[in-house]
Amino acid sequence: MHFTEILKKVVKELGMPTAGINDETTAAELVFEGTPPVAVELVAETECVVIGALFCNYPDRERLGNLLEFLMNAHAYGQYTHGAFFSANSERCQIVFHRVLQIGDLTEDRLSLELARFLEALKYWKEMMDSGQLLAASSGASPSRAPIFPGGGIRA
Repeated sequence: MHFTEILKKVVKELGMPTAGINDETTAAELVFEGTPPVAVELVAETECVVIGALFCNYPDRERLGNLLEFLMNAHAYGQYTHGAFFSANSERCQIVFHRVLQIGDLTEDRLSLELARFLEALKYWKEMMDSGQLLAASSGASPSRAPIFPGGGIRA
């Protein structure tokens, strides 16, 4: 099945309009309650589909290094992020959260599942960031004050 067919079915399943999706569509921005807009994009050169969203703007320089280190630990092996990763966009001074899927393995069910898992992880980490818990934990606060990673345990 072609990427746009899969995307259109998933978007329709979510109850969102599909009028703008056609055979030439390579990306869509999906808006969900409680998260920043989520992009689903075909990267034809690498035969991948990327699900991604803006996570946050850079904090001040004094806290940026600690935050990036904390986030790198958080996404190690994808265990605490449902397979998604944090990365930096230094041109825009932003941290993005994304998940990469191989187009050859993509089905409607797989995209729906991966999108749901991505949204769950994104909401969790955004809540930690927006509440200030993530910056506090990454600033060397006591591990008892560090956010709990999904699935239990504390990692700081």
